[in-house]
Amino acid sequence: LMSQYRLAAELSPEVVLQEIIEGPDQNKRVHVAVYRADGERVGCCTTKEFRSFPKLFGVPSVVEPIQDPEVDSVCDRFFRSAGYRGICEIELKWDDRDGQVRMMDINPRYTGAGDAVPYAGLDHGWLHYLDLIGERVEPVQLNGRDFRHIMLGNDVVAIRDYWRMGMITWDEIRRTYRRPVYFYDLDWRDWRLAAGTVKRVVSVLGGWVLRGLGLR
Repeated sequence: LMSQYRLAAELSPEVVLQEIIEGPDQNKRVHVAVYRADGERVGCCTTKEFRSFPKLFGVPSVVEPIQDPEVDSVCDRFFRSAGYRGICEIELKWDDRDGQVRMMDINPRYTGAGDAVPYAGLDHGWLHYLDLIGERVEPVQLNGRDFRHIMLGNDVVAIRDYWRMGMITWDEIRRTYRRPVYFYDLDWRDWRLAAGTVKRVVSVLGGWVLRGLGLR
């Protein structure tokens, strides 16, 4: 570690140390919320992560909306104490060491994980827009949580990497892809987007098969 630091210190001596929050990917949560200009929350949704890319520490590649009252309470208290307005996403994780939920990342913008929540009935970007132009926005309720939202281009790499580490089974893959399922990066009405995603999937799976056959 010190050897690597000395190399980096030639460019910048500053370093940030951060503890690892112990626990599997399934302990991670992404909470998306939108607050009106008067500070009232008009909608929120919490999702659970199944896999990430890069593995273990990256962006969620598969999420599912869930109810997590403690995460909801922690995030709402934070937003209100900060006087927050608009849309925001907080990434959290339940710590296996003490059973506490901890904040990891805050994104005051639209994100990949945030793309999942409109399918649950929370179109937070649209609600924020209406609030910005002076429309009266009333709180909304979610209309469904039984679906998976997948970043396919990332998830195919995640599946490969988790499989190599012995951290996933075919049954787990099947369960995360059971219907209903929605994709962040696969829409057949947008052929450029779909073509790019399919190309990546084919490349990753093809390379995986060839390596398994000893041909690459």
